[in-house]
Amino acid sequence: CFPGNKQKITSNSIWLSRAHETTGVMAMATLPDKPMMTVQRVVGLMTHRHSEGMIERHLKALKALVKNSRQGFLLSDLVELSKLFTLCCERLSTSPEYEQPVCRLVKLCSLPFLMQRASDENTYAPSVIELLSTLGKLLEVGTSPIQIQVAESISIFFTDPGGQPLLEDLQLTKLSYNAAIVERSAVAGKLMQVYGIVEDASVKNTLLNTLHILSSTITNCNHMLTVGGARLVCESLANDITHKELTVTVELLWNLLENGSKIQASSQVSNLKCMRILRSVFSNLMVRAYASVQVRQLRNDVLVICNLIAANCLDAPFVESEFLMDLCIFATHPEVSRTGKDILRTVKLTQEHEDFELKRLFICLLVTFSNDPAALRVMSECMVLLGLFSYVIPNDKAGPEWTAAQFEELQLLALSCLCNLAPLRIEDYTVCQGNTRLLILLEWCIRHGDFGGHGNSFHGKGGRGNRMAQLRYVLRLILNMCTSGNDIIRQDFTDQGATSLFIGLLTSQLRHDKDDAILIEMKTDTVIILSSLCEHDLHRKELFCSTGGIQAIVPFLRMDTRKLSCGLGHHRLLLAAVDCIWCAIVGSSLAEEILLENEGIFLLLDLLECCPDNMKNQVLGVITDMSENPKTIQHILQWQGKKCTSPWSLIAKLWKEEEEDMQVPREYMNTLAGVSSYSLNSVLPTQHYSPPRNTTTVDGSTADIRRHHASIGQPAITSRQ
Repeated sequence: CFPGNKQKITSNSIWLSRAHETTGVMAMATLPDKPMMTVQRVVGLMTHRHSEGMIERHLKALKALVKNSRQGFLLSDLVELSKLFTLCCERLSTSPEYEQPVCRLVKLCSLPFLMQRASDENTYAPSVIELLSTLGKLLEVGTSPIQIQVAESISIFFTDPGGQPLLEDLQLTKLSYNAAIVERSAVAGKLMQVYGIVEDASVKNTLLNTLHILSSTITNCNHMLTVGGARLVCESLANDITHKELTVTVELLWNLLENGSKIQASSQVSNLKCMRILRSVFSNLMVRAYASVQVRQLRNDVLVICNLIAANCLDAPFVESEFLMDLCIFATHPEVSRTGKDILRTVKLTQEHEDFELKRLFICLLVTFSNDPAALRVMSECMVLLGLFSYVIPNDKAGPEWTAAQFEELQLLALSCLCNLAPLRIEDYTVCQGNTRLLILLEWCIRHGDFGGHGNSFHGKGGRGNRMAQLRYVLRLILNMCTSGNDIIRQDFTDQGATSLFIGLLTSQLRHDKDDAILIEMKTDTVIILSSLCEHDLHRKELFCSTGGIQAIVPFLRMDTRKLSCGLGHHRLLLAAVDCIWCAIVGSSLAEEILLENEGIFLLLDLLECCPDNMKNQVLGVITDMSENPKTIQHILQWQGKKCTSPWSLIAKLWKEEEEDMQVPREYMNTLAGVSSYSLNSVLPTQHYSPPRNTTTVDGSTADIRRHHASIGQPAITSRQ
């Protein structure tokens, strides 16, 4: 406008041209540079009263901001960035032009933030949390492209460590810091909430993938569960989705049940609607399992989810939805033949790993349902025990359905499952002739042969190259049946010659003194089985005596008491042997005489003298009951312990230990304090007296000491003792 200025600019241009010609170097312009567009300037532009309505200038400013922030945003700018997102969010409904710039800004938020100092991570942590919360609000009011971009940015921010910044004075936030900030912001709960209400398929799929990534941590899973995440994910299985989406959904539900609060997650899906959805999904996968390996793996994953729900929520309506009926039918196929079930026509299990894993999961699921009486009735209707007993056969008679290693693992798993189910369904056990099947397998375990176990599974521990694994679980199952309280089962075992079989087992396969926990466990179970079979029945006691049972039990009384604290189970074996004497010998005159002939009473007194305090009550009770036999008294009076200890001094020592345990006060000359005579059940009138720590054990021990003292009489005192 002014000629002077024009002449000045022209002269300046000429001077720059001449300087270039003379020096060959472009001179720096003296005019000021255009200032860089920052977040603060954009916020000021959009909030100033004179420029808040200039949408075109806003869009140009946002475009320049995106261009200048290609490396990411500074932590110090995040407060203003949150304000900027809030402003854009308010204008989206009236001005759709903001959609594309907002998407670009959200995409930049997927990059690690920039910090100028090492302390910026802690200083600006609230600002980062506020920004992520603002992005969560964008999910609710934003359009589909914005929702997709927010989900993708959070996913990348959570998993991608990013590259190196171009400027040396800046550093990137660590990946661990990014993940921790995402957890603290609770944005996972907002993503899950939007996932439950959004209808756009592409947005829902993007949110699903992001939730699946975030569900790898406990905190994010708990945030999802606060908005009913498990229920929302399970209900989405009813939609028409692809196999890939179905796989991601199942894995997300599994993560919620396993990483989040198990009880809260299980209770959210424990309703009829979710159970019916899971039932439909699992049935379809069972029918289509022949299609591919991926389908079989997904089928197994759904079964794992059912197991987690059943284990953590006892009120889950598996029975009401008839889902358990389907599971039991599938679990016993093809072991139990059924007619009229069309769904089973296309179900065929092979030796593939996925089908083998399915069978294992089915058996584990049956154990989970064993605590539910209603579920037990359903399993009885589906003949579950009959299906499990199909594996209780000698391994050399197994069919071609499974390999030898697979059959062995399923066999041991079935025996372990029967240990839980069989005592609860005695009628089904009897119908399946359980006793006979177990004894046949027991005889096969005892018999020598060419078979050697593979010992691959958890239950096969110690059974590689032998039959010890099968023997271990057969004994455990027989023990559970004998101690179930049903005398018909015990009588049936006795009628089939089980007593002599167990005694022979103790004197043959289990006769080794090797310090092995599994071997000691089998010895203990066998001794307890003999105790249970012979208890309260004189004829069985005499049968036990006549088949060499006493000679098999007495060696256990010679056990070195120093082994009781080694942690391998010697204490249980010794207590089982003492209990066997009490149940299978005491009360039978013939058996007691044979025990005396084998120095049994001497061994019991030796044990009473040196055994731990928590075992003395049991040993003393056996000795006291045997003292009713006059021949026992003669053996007791002839006994001498360590350092020539007499029976009376042993009784006095036990009495003194009981008084010390009861904290009974005594005065000078060793008399009771405050009373002229002592009664066990009386309360001593002294402030120093306190109740015993274990009243039941102390009362029993004291009574046995009195009875034992009365039975052997008072010794003739010739000197001060």
